[in-house]
Amino acid sequence: MADQCNSDVDPYFSSDRKMLYFSSTRPLEKGGEAKDSDIWYTEKSEDGAWGDPVHLGNPNTVGKDDYYTSIALNGTLYSSIFDSHAAPGNLYKSIWVDGKYTEPLSSMP
Repeated sequence: MADQCNSDVDPYFSSDRKMLYFSSTRPLEKGGEAKDSDIWYTEKSEDGAWGDPVHLGNPNTVGKDDYYTSIALNGTLYSSIFDSHAAPGNLYKSIWVDGKYTEPLSSMP
């Protein structure tokens, strides 16, 4: 999955092993420049091949670094979001609703 110019890190499988989530600095648009680290996923097809990576699509995290993704059995996605590489991160959660994740909400009091 790693690319020559981009960093793909922190892989996490869904409980059914059909989705692989990871953080990546790959550009959001083909041919674009790598920026911050966002959450991407790829889905395993019936024949066992992995599909092309797809950006998770949370616009509130673009421009920030997203790492350490995990998914609860109920589908809630947890990740650490950092304002920059040097800033401390916070734990956020996004809930699966109508085929997509909600905007991340801080799960810290």
